[in-house]
Amino acid sequence: MKAAIFKGKKSITIEDVPKPKIGESDILLSVKASGICGSDLHMYREGMFSEILCLPTDAGLIPGHEVSGEVVEVGKKVEGIKNGDRVYAFVVGGMAEYGQVFNAVLNESVFLLPDNLSYSEATTIEPLANSMHATQLGKPASGEIIAIFGAGTIGLGILQCIRASAIEPQKIFVIDVLDHRLKLAKDLGADETFNAAKDDVFQKVLESTGIGLVNLIYDGVGYIKGCPGEPVFKQALSIAGVNGRIVANGLFEAPVSIDLEPLVEKQIQVIGSYMYTPAELKECAELIGTRKIDRKPIISHEFSLDNVKEAFDTPAKADNALKILLKP
Repeated sequence: MKAAIFKGKKSITIEDVPKPKIGESDILLSVKASGICGSDLHMYREGMFSEILCLPTDAGLIPGHEVSGEVVEVGKKVEGIKNGDRVYAFVVGGMAEYGQVFNAVLNESVFLLPDNLSYSEATTIEPLANSMHATQLGKPASGEIIAIFGAGTIGLGILQCIRASAIEPQKIFVIDVLDHRLKLAKDLGADETFNAAKDDVFQKVLESTGIGLVNLIYDGVGYIKGCPGEPVFKQALSIAGVNGRIVANGLFEAPVSIDLEPLVEKQIQVIGSYMYTPAELKECAELIGTRKIDRKPIISHEFSLDNVKEAFDTPAKADNALKILLKP
C-alpha cells in the first residue's frame, strides 16, 4: 500500500509498505481522509513528537491520526463494528491507503458516521475534541469576557464549542495575525477580532471593555520558532484580569522567557490542556453529526496522498491555509 513516510525535518515522501495485518481485537480501515494536525506540523518543522505521532515500519515512520474511512477487516473479538461501516477512528499511521485501529472499541476509539456526514468533515472530530477539552477546563461562564489567541483549527473549535453551549459570554475576542482567519472567526461567532501583527491587543481590549481585563483566556498558539512578536502567553498575562484564568493548549517549539510577576499580582490561574477524553470525543462526534457545529468552513485544502509534501508545505506558503486533508 502507499503510505507517507516522515524522514526528518521538512522531509516526507510516499513509499510502498506492507498492508497492516490486524489482530483479533483490531480493525482495518480503507482510509478515505486524513487530517494534518498542528502537532504533525510541529513534527514536520522541528522533528518534535514523531515517536508518539507515527507508526514505525521498516520503511520509516507513518504519520496521521485524524482519520475517517470504511471498515474492511474486523478482528474476531471486536463487537458492534462490521465490514462496510463508515467510521471515524483514532489511527496511528493514518496517512496511508489503509489504517489499523488497535484494540478497537465502539464509541471509544471508533465512531460510526451518520450518512449525512462526509469523510472530510469526520476528520475534524478529533481536533474538535481537543478544543472541547480545553474549553471545559476553562469553565467558561455566562457574563464573562473571553479571549481566544489563535484562530486556527483548535482556537476556532473552542469558539464553536462555546457558541454551541448554553453559555452566554459578555464578549468573545479572537486574536490572530491572519485577516482571513479573523474573518472566519467573526463568521463563527466572535464578537470582536484583533490582528496582533497590526493592533495593540491590550489597548484594543481596553477600548472594548473599558477596563482592559479578561476573565478567561485560551492560548491556542503556544510558541512557534521564528514567529515575530511577543509570546502569546505574555500577551495573555497582560490582558488577564484579577483572578483571571489562562488555559494553555498551544504547543511550544522552544523555551520562552516571560516575566511572571503579573501572574502573582493578579492571582491568575494557569491551566494546561492536552488531548481529550473518550466522552469528549463522543460528544464532538455527536455535535458535528447533528450539525450543531459546522466544521466545513475550517477545511481549506484537500490533497491526494501522492502530494503529501506539498500538503505539509502549504501552511507556510498559503495565507488561507487552515485544516488540510489528505485523501488516498
